[in-house]
Order: sequence, then structure tokens, then C-alpha cells
Amino acid sequence: MSLWAMLTGCKPDPAVYRHLEAEDAARLDTVLESAGLTREDLSGDTPKVVAHSLDGRLRDLFLQSAPKLSTLGWVSELDGLEELRVVGAELPRLDGLSPPCSLRRLRLGRNGLEDLSALEACEQLEALWIVEEPLESLVTLPALPNLRELYIDEVALEDLAGMPGRDSLETLLVRNAGLKSLRGVGRLPRLRTLDVQRNELESFAGLGDLPALEKVHAARNRLTDASGLDRLPSLVEVDLRLNRLETFPAVALRGDAPKITDNPGAEAYFVAQARAEADARRRAREAEQPDGHLTELPERRGSVRGTRGSLSWSGRSVSGDGSIARLEGMWFVELHELDPANVIDPHKNAESVRATVSVESGRLRVIFAEQSTGYAYKDVSPGEPASVRARLVESSFAIGFFVHAVDGVSEGLRYELEPDR
Repeated sequence: MSLWAMLTGCKPDPAVYRHLEAEDAARLDTVLESAGLTREDLSGDTPKVVAHSLDGRLRDLFLQSAPKLSTLGWVSELDGLEELRVVGAELPRLDGLSPPCSLRRLRLGRNGLEDLSALEACEQLEALWIVEEPLESLVTLPALPNLRELYIDEVALEDLAGMPGRDSLETLLVRNAGLKSLRGVGRLPRLRTLDVQRNELESFAGLGDLPALEKVHAARNRLTDASGLDRLPSLVEVDLRLNRLETFPAVALRGDAPKITDNPGAEAYFVAQARAEADARRRAREAEQPDGHLTELPERRGSVRGTRGSLSWSGRSVSGDGSIARLEGMWFVELHELDPANVIDPHKNAESVRATVSVESGRLRVIFAEQSTGYAYKDVSPGEPASVRARLVESSFAIGFFVHAVDGVSEGLRYELEPDR
């Protein structure tokens, strides 16, 4: 959502007067008259006035297209007013604004605003929007002690050096301002979100080492250097799209879909990444190949203790896991019992799986079937889980695989199965 939509979007309440106490209703009438508006402007498809009440008091007021409004002296009389939006008035200095001021959220747009000094009266202010105002700097912005969010759009600011340092600010958005430097931002120790999209930044010089900064959105700038981002300890989200970057900081490349597209170096990065991922998949599949082949099985005598299995079948595909506390010799792990009348060619019907097997003590050999006669095996060392893609053994009575304690005894055997896709 654009800042202008955030400034102007508001659900109207044409019946607000019915919920207001007489005193606040009279004061609202005075405000409307000073702005050249009437109660009729509360209704219609695009009302010029939107007001909301809470417990009979005026809580929110939105005045759009109020060219006759030249003072905010009435704000101090509405002690329940928490949010005020004023668009299209004549308020170069916010004349009349004085304590007591109960405002927590103030949105200003297209009011000819040149000086913010009067906001000193609003010590409770938590969020401030300034859109399409002729301010040239933030020098006049008071050090509001509770201000946590500051949103600026379409205000000509080359840098933020004039903004007073403040410990409270957590979110700073400055878009379409022509910013060329981040000077001033480094004095915001609690800043968590910085949005400087659609400016003229070439680097992050001036950002400093902000310890709390988690998100940086800097799309559509002129960035050629983003190296300063890697020294921010809490940074987890970065947007660098539509810039002039050849290389990218490591923090911007985290996650499955880094936001670095439409940069000169983006295509090369994604091609290299795709190749690396393909190589990794190839190496993984190679590592999951059987270690060797057998023409016949070892002596099948053996025993097990403490067996457990939890399997799910879909047709001939199986997934699940199981364990064996102690294995002596060789044992057939039966996954599913078969009706001998339905088995025609065991090797042809055997299901291919991806198995991951681990053992706590004693070397283990896991034996599967091959498409032709014979068997494939994977050796598993204690403490080193191994994966293999192979076909289950299907005999005339059951489907499963063999486990062989190479040293005579293996303990703590665990396996996980999934279809080999």
C-alpha cells in the first residue's frame, strides 16, 4: 500500500454525531466550519470528513480537502482525540497547536508544511506521517519522547542529518525524497525497520552500526556498494532490487529468494547459484548410491530385540520410520506381509525407496534388492547416518530389507523410509 493510500484510506461513519456527547459534537461543528466543511461532508462515496467516536468522545478525525483550515488550536480542546489526518489545508507552521495534546497518530499531506516546531506540544505522539509537504529538512522536528514510527513520502530531503537523535524511533520510512545520504540515521539506536525505497542512494554510508536494525528496504536507488549491511548484527531482511550492484552482501543472499533482481550482478549470481545447487544435488545422489553389490546373501541367522515401526502405505509406496535396540547377526526387517498368490516376479515388483539409517554401536550393513538378480548394500558406521536409494527386497511372503551386524552385534539401529521420487 502506498503512503498516500495509508494517509487517505479510512472507513467513514456518517452517523458519528449520534454517538458523540454534546460537547464534542459542538466542537466538531466548530472544526468543520473553520475548514469550510459541513456535516453533509461526512456522507457520500468520497466523504471529505471521516470521524470515529469511542465512549461518546471524538477519537479519530480525518479532514480531506480543507483549504480554509489554517489553525489547529481546537486540538487541545478535544482531549479524547488520538488520531488526526489533515490533507489539503493551509498549515505551514501547524499554527495553534499547543498543549494539552492527546494525539498519538498524526498524518499530514499537502498542507504547505514548512516547520514542525509546533509538534513539541504533542509529547504523546507515537506515529507521524508527512506526505507531499514542502519541508527542506527535519531540523525543526522536535525530539518527541514517544515517537516510534516516522513515515515520509514525496518530501525533498538530501539526507537526514538535521533530524534530532532519539532513542524511541523503531520504524523510519523515507521514500521518493531524493535521499543521497543516510547521515543522521546512525543516531537511532532502537531502529528496527528502515525503508528508503525510491531514492538516490549510492551506498549505505552514514548508516552506522545500528544494533537493533532487522529490516532494510532499499529498492529503486542507485546503489553500487552495499557492503555496510554485513556489519549489522540483527539484520535478517534486505531488499536491494532495482539498483546498480555487481556484488551483494552475504546478509542479502540469505533465504530461498534473495531480493536482488534487476541489478547488473544478479543474473551471474543466480546462474552460479543454480549450478551450485545442481552440483549439490548430484553429489547428494551420488552419496546415496549403494556402496557395493552381492550375488548372494550372507548367513541369515540372527536375532533382534526391541523392535518398533511406524509405517504408512499408499499403494506400493511406503514411508515411515522404525528402530531396533539390538541386532545380532543378520535379520530381515519385514515392512509388509504379502499374499504369495499375488507375487509374480519379486524383483520386478519391488518398490524403490530412499532410506536413511543410523546405528549407535557396531558396524552395520543394510541390504536391498537390485532390478536384476542380486543385492545392493550400504555400510553404516556408528554415529554417521547414511542415506541410500535402492529397491526393497520382495520375497514370496513379505516386503522389506536385510540388516547385517558386520561385527556380530549392532545396537541403537534407526531407519527412516520415504518413496524415491
